[in-house]
Amino acid sequence: MKSVQLFFITILATFIFNTQAQTGLTETIACDDCDYQNARANALLLAPLLLCNQGLPGEQLFTQPLTNGSGSLGDTSCSLSKNVIFANVVTGQSYKFTVTTTTSGFDESQITVKNTYLSASEQSALERLFDFYDEYKQIDGHFTLLASQHSDLQRAIASAPQYSSEDSNCDDHPIKYLQAEGREQIHQAVTRDIFERMRNQSWNDFSQRTQYTGYTLNFSSPKAGGVSVHWNLVTNKVEAAYKLGNDNNNMLWFEVLPHGDVDAENNKNLILTFKIYIQVSRVDGQEYAYIVNSPIYDTTQPNIGTFSVCAQKKLAGMASEVEYEKLSIDTKDYWNAHDQLGLEIDYSTSYELCKKSIKAHTCHDGNCQRQTVTWYEMCRFAS
Repeated sequence: MKSVQLFFITILATFIFNTQAQTGLTETIACDDCDYQNARANALLLAPLLLCNQGLPGEQLFTQPLTNGSGSLGDTSCSLSKNVIFANVVTGQSYKFTVTTTTSGFDESQITVKNTYLSASEQSALERLFDFYDEYKQIDGHFTLLASQHSDLQRAIASAPQYSSEDSNCDDHPIKYLQAEGREQIHQAVTRDIFERMRNQSWNDFSQRTQYTGYTLNFSSPKAGGVSVHWNLVTNKVEAAYKLGNDNNNMLWFEVLPHGDVDAENNKNLILTFKIYIQVSRVDGQEYAYIVNSPIYDTTQPNIGTFSVCAQKKLAGMASEVEYEKLSIDTKDYWNAHDQLGLEIDYSTSYELCKKSIKAHTCHDGNCQRQTVTWYEMCRFAS
């Protein structure tokens, strides 16, 4: 019976995304290699967009007419400010700035960055962020320890059966990640494994089912305020692999990040989010990036890898359309199929060889396409 093994290591990656700070919480950029000068330089990049009629949450808008009092847009001065914190989760140092964008009429905008003080609520929230990051890194230490000793996990890895393409139970095959239901199943498998292995850590009060849909980690303080944390500049993150049995040819690699809310009592309502590394991930030995980026994936062509029987079954289950092309025995295609399928005798008396093409809606990173996948197989046609 196949088993799914999950492994965790530390990686270096930069994951940049733009979301707005939660209401009442100060936008905070976590980093692990930033000092004051670096933080100040990055603060310039977070200057608010200047809209003379409104400000975004967390921004203060000041509008005033110029001295001639005409009131036209060209004679209006606009100033928009926001606060941002840079928190070095390794050193425990924090830097808070007020970033202001100012324009006069149609002139170019000017950006200023000024140092400012942390509030008591922000200081309290940042201390809990630093504690949380220490726990986050314990995931890496925990699994590195397991991988380097003769632990139960290591023995399970060593004794796990090799994935067999003939295995009739294909439910865990990673090709299912092409569709939403399969992605959710794989994410849940990784999440469950983290929860189970971290029972002695405070991470076990993560919620596996939560209504949280944002991409920040929010720390509230007993009084109003707190911080809304982006992981933008943290390069030392945790990676997880979804592996089928003991087969390195069927393994999906993810960056795993925690998002959600931590309240004033340190109660956590969190989820894990996943970013797949498509160049590293493999499905039946084939680079996942090539599979998801090919609207037409024809394994009957030279230099294209073939799919296992399990992958073919899963793909057929995704299909909205299926087409068969019968191959004539006197064609090159027929004998290519004969060789690719590993047939040693002429099956033409009991089976025929064909090309099977399926059309399915597949998705990656929010981008969906109608994909055609083609392979050779033995088939029977009604006489």
